[in-house]
Amino acid sequence: ESGRDAFTFPAGRRVGNCLHRIFERLDRGEEESVEAACRESLARYRIDAQWVDVAQTLVMNTRATCLAATEGPGVGKGFCLEKVERAVPEMEFHLPLEGLDQCRLGEALADHGYDNPFAGSPSNVEGYLRGFIDLVAGHDGVWYVLDYKSNWLGNRVADYRPDGLSKAMRDHRYPLQYLLYLVALNRYLSVRLPGYDYDQHVGGAFYLFLR
Repeated sequence: ESGRDAFTFPAGRRVGNCLHRIFERLDRGEEESVEAACRESLARYRIDAQWVDVAQTLVMNTRATCLAATEGPGVGKGFCLEKVERAVPEMEFHLPLEGLDQCRLGEALADHGYDNPFAGSPSNVEGYLRGFIDLVAGHDGVWYVLDYKSNWLGNRVADYRPDGLSKAMRDHRYPLQYLLYLVALNRYLSVRLPGYDYDQHVGGAFYLFLR
């Protein structure tokens, strides 16, 4: 039906959860058919089945896109999700916060060119940070963090060019998110990968804007 495309596909938390479920099921190998995964997830989240073709196109295009690192050990080792060698979907992690000084962390982020999200925050925090990484992928000896984003940025292709994506990354503080994910990945690999070396085995993070 005309008017149904990636830009007019519904937005919001429920739709984001729906798309995440599709990718998780495919990443786990629970569904061989992209269409079946889309139909199941749209029904679960009560999204009109007439959107299944658009959802299927979003997912298939994302999984078929070549992901190529621009720096680090992943340079020259591009891969696509439908053929990735190792996949750990929804990897749970817990990071201890005891002794963390948010002021010093914010200053360190600023020193490396990141925004400081902790200005005016209490210095010390306690407890644990619990989270889930959408996908940890290993390919050709290099590991990556991947995050699926269903953000609606506008109805034009131009809205999803580098400037628009960079603004969305800053506005939602995604750089801090992926840095925490990389800390979690570092801890994960350090106890599971013999001879592990961050500079040799971690290729960075990919944020995949699905639209």
